[in-house]
Amino acid sequence: MALFFNIGRASYLRLSPDVILKSVVSATVFKHRLNDGRGRGTRHLFTEAALGIDSYIYHREKVMLQFQNLQDKFRERMIEILNSENKNLIFTDDLKNAVHLAQANEDDLSLIIEMAKKYVVECH
Repeated sequence: MALFFNIGRASYLRLSPDVILKSVVSATVFKHRLNDGRGRGTRHLFTEAALGIDSYIYHREKVMLQFQNLQDKFRERMIEILNSENKNLIFTDDLKNAVHLAQANEDDLSLIIEMAKKYVVECH
């Protein structure tokens, strides 16, 4: 849905978010159809900025500094919550912090998966 309004001599067009999204998607598809496959006119959909990698790295470093001396204690507490029979909850911030603190090892990945499963069950 589009909404026109006037301010002074200028006319402005205000678009709803769904119209803007459809326009962006259509323009992106059109640009990719123009690509001849030889690298000319190439536009990558998954750039670091589009995926938010820069923001993720910034927040990861921020959380790492915040939990500098408490990372092991945090992991132990999350394992304790997962293994307890009590109705201990996994909070959104706990899940976010676990993702930001995760290292490339099987233990951290399985911890995050289990936390996410418990979080989803608690939400529903």
